[in-house]
Amino acid sequence: MIFLVRILIFLLALYLLWRLLRELYVSFRERVPAPPQAQRHGRVVEPKMESLVREGRKVVRLYLPGVASERDINLKVLSESIEVRARSARESFFKIIPKGAKSRVRARRFNPPVLEIEIE
Repeated sequence: MIFLVRILIFLLALYLLWRLLRELYVSFRERVPAPPQAQRHGRVVEPKMESLVREGRKVVRLYLPGVASERDINLKVLSESIEVRARSARESFFKIIPKGAKSRVRARRFNPPVLEIEIE
């Protein structure tokens, strides 16, 4: 019987210590600012898009303010869509552009701040 009481006291002490450490961790995380990398690209924005037809081809224009060069743009062509990711000093951009299954990206041009994607 005494053995069970000792085990219960030990488990209660462990539980109270765990709760105390958890509360300390939560209060510490609230006071410490996020790392600069997380603050820099923490906000994800959908860029403004404009679609038009030029010489029988669909042209999509994305406005990416603050994006400095093409190295900051990631364009992934999927079977029925195009995934665009870009980052600037203040925010990240993300957009999925639908396209036909047989369509392909003919060209892409980046003239800051406009990314132009030509689809045929």
